[in-house]
Amino acid sequence: SSVTDHAVVQATLSGDGTPTGTVTFFICDPTQTTGGACPTGGTQVGTPVTTQAVSPATTPPSSFADSIAITANMTGTWCFRAVYTPGGANGSNYTGSGDARPSECFLVTDTTTSSSTQTWVPNDSASVSSDHNAPLPAGSTLSLQLYVGGSCTALGTLTGPAYASPSADGTQTTLSVSSNNLTAVSAGTSVEWVATYSGGPNVSPSSHCESSSWTVTQP
Repeated sequence: SSVTDHAVVQATLSGDGTPTGTVTFFICDPTQTTGGACPTGGTQVGTPVTTQAVSPATTPPSSFADSIAITANMTGTWCFRAVYTPGGANGSNYTGSGDARPSECFLVTDTTTSSSTQTWVPNDSASVSSDHNAPLPAGSTLSLQLYVGGSCTALGTLTGPAYASPSADGTQTTLSVSSNNLTAVSAGTSVEWVATYSGGPNVSPSSHCESSSWTVTQP
């Protein structure tokens, strides 16, 4: 936030003319304030500003000055201090003064935004059987492999190890395998599981791919 300070210098009595001179502004950030104000120290804001007469004229007479803008770039209490130095046409009629009251302070707060991204851990299972109930060749296996971010026509990134069934012993007509994947993927990412049967004597190899995706709309 950009913040400015406005100072008014008013005479105690009438008859000495408009208070002339300059006002020097200071700003204390939340690490520099003392007792909830800026009585000393801080950082000078620009150069001293020449006062101008308040219009319409006041009784007693008064003048004003405005600081340049400062950027409040941290949360907490900030405080201005304005110091009037007499000078100019009527300067000899006045003494200096300043204002560092707590009313010169302002509080900077901030807001927060929360977001979340869900993940999920995909797993799969597969089986292979001979079409005519013949035993699967000994030593043949069925494996599962996970890919992320593609489709079955264009596989994504190879992810994790292959999960393989025990080798066939020559008497089984079916082999089965299940994954034990612990790798999480972001919601909204497609995954592909590819099941591959190694085949063997008199039995052809085969493979099967399935692709799935899960989209979560964050409220």
